[in-house]
Amino acid sequence: MEEVPKRLSTKIPVRINSNAALVTDTNKAAAAIDRQRARKQDEKEPSSRKPELGPLQGADRLDLVPTPWDLLSVFARATTLARHGRGRGLAEHWQGLKCCQAMANGPSGHLALTEDGQSPELSYRAMQARELGRAFGLAVAERTVRNRFPDHMVSPLDAEAILLAGFARSGPRPSLGARPRLDFFIEAWRPNEPSRVFVVTVNGNHQKATKRTVKADRSAFKQLARGSERAEHFHLAEWNSTPCL
Repeated sequence: MEEVPKRLSTKIPVRINSNAALVTDTNKAAAAIDRQRARKQDEKEPSSRKPELGPLQGADRLDLVPTPWDLLSVFARATTLARHGRGRGLAEHWQGLKCCQAMANGPSGHLALTEDGQSPELSYRAMQARELGRAFGLAVAERTVRNRFPDHMVSPLDAEAILLAGFARSGPRPSLGARPRLDFFIEAWRPNEPSRVFVVTVNGNHQKATKRTVKADRSAFKQLARGSERAEHFHLAEWNSTPCL
């Protein structure tokens, strides 16, 4: 019992990789996606992708130094309104502890997956990448908005809970290959001022890339390229005017 709170409150640095090379590789993956769509010629409408992607700047690129509690807190605050069910709270608590068991200090001193995290059950592997990836991505996005608006209240919000109020789906939830929605909104607000709203998409990646895996086929770059589409497909005001992360 003493070991669990100690591990949950241990700060572990997480490397943030956001540079020009990442943007270049993402643009290459986006071009490959467009070529594939052109060959199929079954795209009903052109992709609405952000025309220019850019890396994080300044202090936003510094390593994230969270505790597992911090990550669970960010993720829980953002998803509370969208989660229902009598047993879901206990289930999510248990899954949260399993995610914490998968994280520890690596040889370099930065966060790394433990042995349990590297070889989970097959059905749990994708869930772990999805949940951990969302927690890390949302934590970086929230820190970025706080850095830009230090005197504002910053709130991450589950996009599905908000969009269901006026944009309910007319049919079954589409697959990720269809027209998926964004994941979160982050609102920066101060009394007597209009809100600043950021569109956020996040992904976790559990692909094991090898030396033979070309960059255009790496799921990380494909996820970033498609994330740009997801962010811009739903925009407020004019096209390409809604900030996204």
